[in-house]
Amino acid sequence: MEAVKEAPVVDIPCPAAVQSAVVKGVKPEKATKDASHHFYDDLMGVLGPFKRFYFQQDRAEASQGGKKNGQCAANTGAGIVLTNSNSATGKLERNERGHQRHLPNGSRALRLPVPVLPGATTPSQQSQPQPQLQPQPITGPTLKEKYGRISCFLGKGSNGSCYLVRRQSDEQVFAVKEFRKKGSDESQKDYIKKLTNEYTIGTLMDHPNVVHILDLIIEKSHCYEVMELCEGGDLFEAISSTPSSLPVPQSHCIFLQLLQGVSYLHSIGICHRDLKPENCLFDKNGILKLIDFGSADVFKGPFDRDLRRSKGRCGSGPYIAPEEFTEGSYDGRKVDVWACAIIYLALMLRRFPWKMAHTKDPDYAAYVKSPTHQLRLIGMLPQETQALIRSMLDPDPAKRPTVDEIVAMNIFKPCNASGVHRHGRRKAM
Repeated sequence: MEAVKEAPVVDIPCPAAVQSAVVKGVKPEKATKDASHHFYDDLMGVLGPFKRFYFQQDRAEASQGGKKNGQCAANTGAGIVLTNSNSATGKLERNERGHQRHLPNGSRALRLPVPVLPGATTPSQQSQPQPQLQPQPITGPTLKEKYGRISCFLGKGSNGSCYLVRRQSDEQVFAVKEFRKKGSDESQKDYIKKLTNEYTIGTLMDHPNVVHILDLIIEKSHCYEVMELCEGGDLFEAISSTPSSLPVPQSHCIFLQLLQGVSYLHSIGICHRDLKPENCLFDKNGILKLIDFGSADVFKGPFDRDLRRSKGRCGSGPYIAPEEFTEGSYDGRKVDVWACAIIYLALMLRRFPWKMAHTKDPDYAAYVKSPTHQLRLIGMLPQETQALIRSMLDPDPAKRPTVDEIVAMNIFKPCNASGVHRHGRRKAM
């Protein structure tokens, strides 16, 4: 009986969380002794259901006569698929089992099996008959059995739609994200990377200002991600629902929470690359939570000496940093700093300085030509933040401060020492 050949692989660099043993379910003393082993075990448990989901997707497309994309090539970098950037205007608008492998740059990555599309072959298999891969049966409780019936629609993002579910046994409510199906113009490789990023990064992080991912439910051709419910709405709603700008203390408290969440991401080697008010939610206590890691990138793995540079344009409108338009690769951390500065302007003034940070935009072109990068909107900010925001919006990313340096300036302070905030809408679900 002929042995089944191995499927091709996609390399997903392991974040620096391994070094600091920021792995849920691992005791500190045990994680310190063999952190990478536990991280890989945990990651394989997270990714296992996805492999079955991809097989389901392939079979569904084949039965419909859908056109298949070619072989999934091994990824030797940390680039993430581009996102469609919506045009911005001057006013605030809403944008809708593994092993280690050495990469060419000397770093290591997780090598994760990926399903082979029907008809695709690897170079070593071209002269050999290919076995037919069949989807594995999916067992376990359904979404309805484990968390309850979907009760209402919450919103839609680039990677799927979110719904509210209420568990009848204890009346606890959750947010459920149903991942979208692969687009007709999207390669299997890009689709896999987006979904694995969204779930694995969200699952392995633990910080008050990052949303908690709780579970993954697979039902036939549907993939659901269960997360904590943030019933306070998003930052865009908080900004646009008031007739005037929020009070400075409240705005600074919100911005501080944003910086703390981004600082945590950077500390474990991850950059978000799609920061905007729509990706900042509030829980029932007014605590800001970062969401949507579909465009997130790993810029430093646990075994890396050098930082990886990100590739590809991600984000929306004015939140996209200028180097994403002009450079083939860039520092993902400085891209996040740029987006934070634009969010601060939207939070304080409810306006954007330009539609996009490209010299084709006359407002941005005038800003770049100014010797000291003067911007009228910056002059409307509180005096203590003007120099900082100007430095965060420096066209040269090397001159922008890091998020940790910004936090260390102690300009932004919490508005309530008790930890209870009044940000976002306060509505019972």
